[in-house]
Amino acid sequence: MLGYQARLIEEYDQLVLKINALETFIKGGVFETLDIRQQGLLIAQLDAMGAYAHCLEVRISYFGE
Repeated sequence: MLGYQARLIEEYDQLVLKINALETFIKGGVFETLDIRQQGLLIAQLDAMGAYAHCLEVRISYFGE
């Protein structure tokens, strides 16, 4: 495995951890106490992180080519 490939996988793994943490937060009670604008922004952030993760997944899938 090349250096940039290892870094990409590490980036993806860290992003997945952050996505999971944000999903847990959104499902928790504190989220419900936030202003509706903050809730919307956190949901938008989660969506963006998911799109970013998908791009990394596709890039990783091309490593075997």
